[in-house]
Amino acid sequence: MLVLSLPMCRGNCHHGINMTKHTKTAIITGGAKGIGAAISSKLADDGFSLHIAYHNSVDEFTKLSAELAQKKFALSSTRGDITDSETCGKIVSDCLANHGRIDAVILNAGYFTMSNIDNISPDEWRRLIDVNLSSAIFILNHAMEHLRKTGGNVIFIGTGSIANPIPAPDYPLYEASKAGLHVLMKSLSATEAEHGVRVNMISPGMIDTGGFSDGTIEKFANQVPLKRLGKPDDVADAVSFLLSEKASYINGANLDVTGGWVRRF
Repeated sequence: MLVLSLPMCRGNCHHGINMTKHTKTAIITGGAKGIGAAISSKLADDGFSLHIAYHNSVDEFTKLSAELAQKKFALSSTRGDITDSETCGKIVSDCLANHGRIDAVILNAGYFTMSNIDNISPDEWRRLIDVNLSSAIFILNHAMEHLRKTGGNVIFIGTGSIANPIPAPDYPLYEASKAGLHVLMKSLSATEAEHGVRVNMISPGMIDTGGFSDGTIEKFANQVPLKRLGKPDDVADAVSFLLSEKASYINGANLDVTGGWVRRF
């Protein structure tokens, strides 16, 4: 029998139909658009209840929540700047208030810049490192005790060249911020395993999230052995797999979703 799920709301809350109060729940940062929206939609299909964290993507979240309204799951959200530690704590507390548990944290939110060591400002560097790395630490600081209770999962979203030794001369500081995530993932996969928590990373390559011209798509696609850009759904499917029982022995892995693309110096 289907029952309406109407838990207490904090912040922005939108509810579908929840099959059971024991449904697994995932927090997805940056979950309102692009790769994050694809992950949100896929996990809803997989039966997860969702707590989506977003900041400026108000219109995108409104559109996504309308698209997801027909799915049989519960949806809640927190809007705020994840570079603020108090906001990160609120994301976790809002999720618990609405769903009562946390089974997965997908750290998808990211900030990209082409700035290099010669021209980055102190403010831009702080924004880069705080969105890409500090926010993950802040959220997990609040969420990890709850993930230990459920034997949950953490998935970091990295970048396709992070495990490749070839340097990135065009965006070295972005790579540095993602390298920090990679090291954090490796460390947590070892320390949290005894609590039954698996920690992995997915590193997308060139993903078409919209806005590319046909000429740009063709140019980039020619650099990929599969001769196409990736789709947000390609990343979402990888997340779905790592959260499934089929991946129960995968821990501390960095899964490239790149179509075989390798950076050339």
